[in-house]
Amino acid sequence: MTYNYVISTGDTTITGSQLNISGKNQDAYFGADVLSKTHFRLDGDGKDKEYPFSVDINIITGEKTSLISLNSQTMLEATGITTTSTRNKNYYIQSATDLGDYIIDFNNGEGEIMFDPVLNLDQQDVIYYDKRDLLSHFSQGKTSTSAGSWNTELDNIHAAIDAGAVSSSKAELEENYFLFFNGQKLKDFTSNTELDSVTGVLFAIKKQSNTDEITGVSDSYGPKFIENHVDFYINGMEQTTEDFLQIHTGVYMIETGIDSSVYLINQQVENY
Repeated sequence: MTYNYVISTGDTTITGSQLNISGKNQDAYFGADVLSKTHFRLDGDGKDKEYPFSVDINIITGEKTSLISLNSQTMLEATGITTTSTRNKNYYIQSATDLGDYIIDFNNGEGEIMFDPVLNLDQQDVIYYDKRDLLSHFSQGKTSTSAGSWNTELDNIHAAIDAGAVSSSKAELEENYFLFFNGQKLKDFTSNTELDSVTGVLFAIKKQSNTDEITGVSDSYGPKFIENHVDFYINGMEQTTEDFLQIHTGVYMIETGIDSSVYLINQQVENY
């Protein structure tokens, strides 16, 4: 297994942190519903698709400010979205060349997360979302299985970032950006011919400031962190916060299997 921690260290104090405490590792709401919807997305049969999960619109306040993982798979927010009106309703249309995985609907006022229409979600699904800065993500569709296709797409992302205000080497790219392929976080930004045989979506997102990343150990010790601001990946798949412990220095042993039941010593009965 490959262990990878992304630790948002912020500052030595909560008040000095540059991070919004409420904008990290939030659970999506289940069951949000709007009585009079105006905007929809169609399913594969051309019917209005109902989506059961929503974000808090006080945290995710606009487009391209979110990062969502669905059942441990990190997904990219769609950008090439248009709307069309018919039958007194508005429908979201996603561009065929848009590699985004989801749309967040702000027009209905509930922040509904609209995934690919083929996905049918219920309460067994787990969705986490983070607020991220309104920065351009760099994405390429890797659809070829020819030799060298992986390196070509990685070079395309590097060139897109290099064309910005600050140029960078591949090493600096790895230091300052997160790289995802088909929802799986990759730590290695170097050539990888093994992935030539796999098609999918490759995208990079800039890291926030004051972020520490640790790879290769099952337990991380030493760096400061803000509680609930730790992302933990196993083999590139994000784990739920219930799957790992966040404890402070000084805790040397954790005992498991302790019975937490409470028993009545003096049972009393009242008759009326």
